[in-house]
Amino acid sequence: MVFVSTAPSDSTLIKHLEADIVEREPEKAIAAVRRSQVGEPLDDDMFPMKIWGDKHAKQLKRLPHLFNANGYWCISELAKTIIETAKLGRTGIRPVSILQRDRTTSVPGRYFCLNIAETKAALAPDASQGLRRNPHAKVAIFNPPWVMGEGSFAVSRLALQGPELWLDPAAQRVFFVAGRLGTALVDSGMAQAFRLYSCRIVD
Repeated sequence: MVFVSTAPSDSTLIKHLEADIVEREPEKAIAAVRRSQVGEPLDDDMFPMKIWGDKHAKQLKRLPHLFNANGYWCISELAKTIIETAKLGRTGIRPVSILQRDRTTSVPGRYFCLNIAETKAALAPDASQGLRRNPHAKVAIFNPPWVMGEGSFAVSRLALQGPELWLDPAAQRVFFVAGRLGTALVDSGMAQAFRLYSCRIVD
């Protein structure tokens, strides 16, 4: 099985949070986000150590299994336990402290930053349904359909090889999950949390 996640397209997963590195070293944080967007690994000092509620944040009682904090993807401890058993290649997971707006009080639970640092050119746009080509890109790059459905994305069998979590250079605002990892996330009830949709595999 191969799944596509539309989490990067879902603005509800962007939380009212700030990261210490953005405040302390904004240029390094910008470089980190740019690397993350194209599936490149981050140096250890490019990850935040602390994240806290911004001035608009209410009392944080519970955060989802996957969310975006100031440009960084974060996952819950349960999601981390599942993901770290997969074939990840260069993808990195680092612990991060999540604090309330006062920057002192811890939010319940343990959280981790996730840097997806693998790529595969497996997207099959001609066999996909409803993909939207970016009119400003010099090469063919596609956004997910306005209305997603199971099988909207088609991928080649290359998707079944190598790391189980990756970005595709021809697909914007999505990432892909395959193999045991995809099945484990679905079986753990995280299909909605990760915005997962099954892909069709074509020759």
